[in-house]
Amino acid sequence: MSPTPRTRAARPRRNRVLGGALGAALAGLTLTLALAPEPARAATRPYAITESAVALPPGGMRLEAGVSREAWDNDTRVYALTTEFSYSLYANLDLELEVPWVVAGNRGSFKDGVGDVRARAKINFVKERAAIPLTLSGLLEVKFPTGNALVSSQEADVRMAGLATKAFGPVTVHGNLFYTFVGDPSGQSLDNVVGMSVALESVTPLEDLTGLGEFIWEQARAAGRDDRVEVMGGGRYALTPRVDVDGTLRVGFASGTPPGGGAPDYTVAFGLTWNLGK
Repeated sequence: MSPTPRTRAARPRRNRVLGGALGAALAGLTLTLALAPEPARAATRPYAITESAVALPPGGMRLEAGVSREAWDNDTRVYALTTEFSYSLYANLDLELEVPWVVAGNRGSFKDGVGDVRARAKINFVKERAAIPLTLSGLLEVKFPTGNALVSSQEADVRMAGLATKAFGPVTVHGNLFYTFVGDPSGQSLDNVVGMSVALESVTPLEDLTGLGEFIWEQARAAGRDDRVEVMGGGRYALTPRVDVDGTLRVGFASGTPPGGGAPDYTVAFGLTWNLGK
């Protein structure tokens, strides 16, 4: 499928992304409907982008590791081994560091190396309880341009997000609304973009198995590119009270190649989450 032409008014080149982020307001997200609350898990793997609004317990730590295979247009393939470490610095503040190792290329020509490293800070504002219908948090993420040109814009991005998590009986819903300040690579003019995602996790009849789903939409970063649209389905199995394994399949509904825009035709991923500390 070829990219759908898009018409956009010319925009002046933005200042560097880190400077522009200083004047931004944190995107807010509010879900209404109140049912009897249930505890929601803080783990956000294996979602592609959605973050739970639930913070780790004070002093808690989490280690995540996963492998994935993305199939893009023009026979481009991206294989990644991603590790992420999260730590509860204070009662309501989580710090996260994500480091991927990426192998990418097409038609037999591949390159490997460290991908774009991402650092996040998540601040919890409201916890769901009997008198409050949902959990609310804010997120600040910085993407460092450490990846190679096949999969990285090689410029820094800053993403700010509002996070909401709500339990509806056996189903927990995570909603994210975000705004990304996009760095302009040399010779290109990219737009800052808005996006949203919704993720679900549900108890299943099988003991210790949780069903998962995710929907992602993000504006295209360049004129003539497709918006990113992806849908994911999968499951997570609790091996022990502290260790989970997961498997997912994501399907994209937009043409493109990394890192410019669109979404992969499909992504298969498997991973493990180990909850450490408290």
